[in-house]
This record gives sequence, structure tokens and C-alpha cells, in this order.
Amino acid sequence: VSKLSKNLRSEALHLIDFFRLTDIESTIVKTLQKREYVTLEGLICVVYSLDNEPENSYGCMRVFVCRLKKKLAAQGYKLESTGGGRGNKAKYRLVNEME
Repeated sequence: VSKLSKNLRSEALHLIDFFRLTDIESTIVKTLQKREYVTLEGLICVVYSLDNEPENSYGCMRVFVCRLKKKLAAQGYKLESTGGGRGNKAKYRLVNEME
């Protein structure tokens, strides 16, 4: 378990309570704090089951990530996009910019 993951583990519940995140946003934060990097496809797999995944799941997930970036930025957290950078190959990670 990386140092990043240990620090974010203790902060995850604080973030969820403080920002009053939706269930989907909470799931995204919990997933990101458990792993160093998560792809857009990985987030979709965690958030949606195969039975109720919307047809435009990639677009929906991008909207959730965008909204979550804005909520977290105010408190010094950043959802970094790395790797592929564009499309479904992008990888995301949660970073505390105050450290």
C-alpha cells in the first residue's frame, strides 16, 4: 500500500462528509483512495453494474469526474488526469495538493 493510499484512506470519509458527495461521487472517491490510478473504464465498472449501465456511461462518468474536480479543488484536492489523457484511456488519481 502506497503512502498516498494510506494518507487518503484516513481523509476519504472526511471528504465524503464535508462535501456532501452523492453516492456515485462517494464511490469514485473511495475507489481513487484505494488505488494509485484508475481508468475511466475502471470507474464505470465500479459505479455501474452491467445491468444498469447507461448507454452513454463514458459521458456520464466524465460529468461526474468534472463535478467532483470542482468540489474537491476548493479544499486543496485535485483529480489528476494522466496516461492517455484523452478518451477512455485517461487515468485518474486523487492528489492532496496541501502535502
